Amino acid sequence: MLSLNPANTPTNPQLQAGTEEAVIRVGQPEFTDADILSVLCDLFAGRAALAFGEPIDWWTETLQCDLQPTAAAGVALTAISKWQFDRDAGAAGVKQLEHELVLRARQILAKGGQP
Repeated sequence: MLSLNPANTPTNPQLQAGTEEAVIRVGQPEFTDADILSVLCDLFAGRAALAFGEPIDWWTETLQCDLQPTAAAGVALTAISKWQFDRDAGAAGVKQLEHELVLRARQILAKGGQP
């Protein structure tokens, strides 16, 4: 029997009391930044209702609070402009947004949140 458990994984399988089945506990995998951003893309694209246990309203309020005004302006510039030089000018804001979203998701995961 396989059990997902955030607790430490024992080195030896333990026999469950009264059975001959071994229970192997597996810790939750470490999510890469790309994994986290993929989950958030599903939420933002409407393919998921929650990301790490939180709805889109929570995430949009959170990202507004986490970004400095110049970074937020860079994100908006990248979203609304068709010109590559504007996208280049907004790239630092987009990078900051990605960083803040990943940081927030890792905080949720550290508290035991689910993807």
